[in-house]
Amino acid sequence: MSDPRPSAPRGLQIAAVALAAISLRPAVTAVGPVISEIRSDLGLSAAAAGLLTTLPVVAFGLAGFIVPRLLGRFGIEGLILVAMAGISAGIALRWAEPAAALFGGTLVAGLAIGVANVLLPAFVKRSFPARAGLTTGLYTTAMVVSAAAAAGLSVPITEATGDWRFGLGVWLVPAIIAVIAWIGPSRDARRVRGRGERDAAGASRSLLRDRVAWTVTIYFALQALNFYVTIAWLAEILVSRGLSSAEAGAVLAAMQVIGIVATVGAPTLAGRTRSQSWNVALCSASIAVGFLGLLVFSDAATLPWVAVIGFGQGGCFGLALVLFVLRADDPAAAARLSAMGQGIGYLLAAAGPVLAGLVFDASGGWDLVIALLVVFAAVQTLSGYLAGAPGTVDAAERQAPG
Repeated sequence: MSDPRPSAPRGLQIAAVALAAISLRPAVTAVGPVISEIRSDLGLSAAAAGLLTTLPVVAFGLAGFIVPRLLGRFGIEGLILVAMAGISAGIALRWAEPAAALFGGTLVAGLAIGVANVLLPAFVKRSFPARAGLTTGLYTTAMVVSAAAAAGLSVPITEATGDWRFGLGVWLVPAIIAVIAWIGPSRDARRVRGRGERDAAGASRSLLRDRVAWTVTIYFALQALNFYVTIAWLAEILVSRGLSSAEAGAVLAAMQVIGIVATVGAPTLAGRTRSQSWNVALCSASIAVGFLGLLVFSDAATLPWVAVIGFGQGGCFGLALVLFVLRADDPAAAARLSAMGQGIGYLLAAAGPVLAGLVFDASGGWDLVIALLVVFAAVQTLSGYLAGAPGTVDAAERQAPG
């Protein structure tokens, strides 16, 4: 589909994407390391603290159902600008004193992040169709690095200022810069609005009957579920295997670093080929192998198995995002597919840590949880292989009867 709208210089477009990506995770990952200070200051129960950390993932999912209804009104660039403003507003709201402001700001920021999560693949489809893999790899890397930075810096900032609100609020700065960066693209895009964007809400319904859309959605849901269970419980699993809390934290940090390498490389390589089936399957199988190693060789060194898990999860995340681009014929289709995949996927993923906790309580150990993660990763490997096959959702719709 040709796009007659004026285009900003490539460098400015890449900068805008990078700045948006940098703002997509700090509002979430900065909370966990200072949750004890938050609980002490606000008198939150453990259940309330758990809700605070789960709320953003649920919001990501809900945003997937909101985007198609808003896309026709604002367009891709305009809605990304609204999302950046929403992230800024959510972070700013958390500076207020009442506990309700903390939860309200987290919900607002989570919904806004979810909107941008959905639309960045569509923008990449429009602006970088020939470099979709490379561009996706770069912006997912920006997300991962900023997430790690927020998690690592929130405690030192809190200790230096004596207030956890500073540890969370400092990330308002890059969010405001992202707002400024998207004003120009949004203004240019309003001059010419594609019909596909106006029709996105109605067309999204047809994807619920689309085989390609469901393979991508199932793959996204399983990789997200696997990741959030890992983040929530792997440290506890490692401690139960004899590691200290500090050692478990170091192993998890190493896992994240290894994952960054795959986050850049996997989508870049996938974007150069017509089929991504083996790329996706190999990364997904790596997760299964890593958890199987933890299960079978429980007395052996854990770092090699966790490294394999980290590599697989990093690659799978980048590949999940690039599939939204490659399995669509145009930016509007990419937005619809991304909305369905992330809307359903994140809602299912939010249940993962809770399910793992229930399984642990029922079985009295972590072996059954790890075994289930192996099974989930195996199903993810199959769904990813199918999702990586050549074809697009629009092509599937055109071939459908009636």
